[in-house]
Amino acid sequence: MQTPETPLSPPPPPQAAASSNRNKVIACSLVALALLAVAIGVVFVGGAFFLGKVGLDMMAEQVRADIQDNPVIVEHLGEIREITTDFGASAEETAANVFVFDVVGSKGGGRLTANTVTVSADREEVTWGRLLLDSGEELDLFPAQGPKPTR
Repeated sequence: MQTPETPLSPPPPPQAAASSNRNKVIACSLVALALLAVAIGVVFVGGAFFLGKVGLDMMAEQVRADIQDNPVIVEHLGEIREITTDFGASAEETAANVFVFDVVGSKGGGRLTANTVTVSADREEVTWGRLLLDSGEELDLFPAQGPKPTR
């Protein structure tokens, strides 16, 4: 007489495979969400930095327009070729509306610490300023105005 053959091991239940696939989908979804959050953060921080830099560059150009004919600037720096805002040094200033600019002219360079007042959307006015030349000499942009604020 013949006996029916029995399989050595039963096949896995279908639910176990489905559960494993579901866990993989959930894990992949969580990784994708984490990567998306990081990407959004990078775009946000990068965008904020870009907008801040553009704004400071615009302000530096407006400051250039205001000080380019200042007698101290003309005598010691000549024609301004480049002016950039030093964000780190400006952040360290304790007075409101005081910014620090690195200035390069046809005769030399220096660092300008200046109080600026916004006159309009496209015009900044420097109300006082100290120019520290690359040689170490410190000059007042407006000597006739009297004493200026100190750090």
